[in-house]
Amino acid sequence: MASGTATLDALVMNCPMIIAYKISKLTFSLGRLLVRSKWIGMANILAKKEIGKEFLQKQMNSEAIYSYAQQLLEDTEFYYSVKKEMQDITYNLREYYDEKMLEKSAENILQILDIT
Repeated sequence: MASGTATLDALVMNCPMIIAYKISKLTFSLGRLLVRSKWIGMANILAKKEIGKEFLQKQMNSEAIYSYAQQLLEDTEFYYSVKKEMQDITYNLREYYDEKMLEKSAENILQILDIT
């Protein structure tokens, strides 16, 4: 996965994931200077730990990704421990969820645009 939204979807669906990013060295270096986070994946940022294994820059290679995917597929105990962590994070995020969040956001946007 290489999208914040996709990692959040996988987290909510309780689907173990692999996060892979490889961009130019300059862009990566500038990003690291501007963003103070240990993780790149949105699910990991919200979890405050690595839920989806991240492979960045030089770490992103076929051998590393294959090895981790193989572990997920063949080690049942590991697979279910990752799913359990994801389930716990999703449950903890629910305390921040407001059922009327989208409605409130839309109303705020309309007020800003002075359409109402």
